[in-house]
Amino acid sequence: MVVSAGPAARDPITRAPSGDPSDTPSVWSIHVALPPLDRDVMRASISHLTGVLILVTALADLATDHENLQHRFRELRSRVEPLEEELVRIYAAAGPFVAHRQHEYNVLLARFQTSQLGCAVMRDALADRVDSAQKVEDVQKKLDLAQKIQAEGAAWFLARTDDLQAQLASAHPASTSPSAQGIRVATREAELH
Repeated sequence: MVVSAGPAARDPITRAPSGDPSDTPSVWSIHVALPPLDRDVMRASISHLTGVLILVTALADLATDHENLQHRFRELRSRVEPLEEELVRIYAAAGPFVAHRQHEYNVLLARFQTSQLGCAVMRDALADRVDSAQKVEDVQKKLDLAQKIQAEGAAWFLARTDDLQAQLASAHPASTSPSAQGIRVATREAELH
């Protein structure tokens, strides 16, 4: 390092107003001898500075994007707040209607459950009646069979009575005097009727 002093070594404020070149102010000058540059270090430094510059640029872009997003968020919030207030008003207005409809639903549900219970009772009663109808049908068949048997028995009895009356008529003697056999036939006939 080399330091030199020139005319400026004098007080720079007190100059002679004359045009003498020795009166011109001079400044101290320092000559620094720089060491030789290492190119690899320079390349690494430039690469590092380039990376820092890219990061600074990206950070500035992110800050801009953040500001834009915050602005957009504030806009959206200013649009959403009235909608939320309107939704609260709608819910408040719909509350009584919903409560009324819920009450009607509960009443209808109770009626439906009662109807289901009534239907179950009616189904059981119908099943009992179907069973009873089957029993009545079975009894009717038995009655028809009994009547048929009775009719056959009565027909046989009447036929037998007719046969006996025919025998009785043929057994009557031509005489009008009652015989012992005639008395027996009359007794039998009385028993049959």
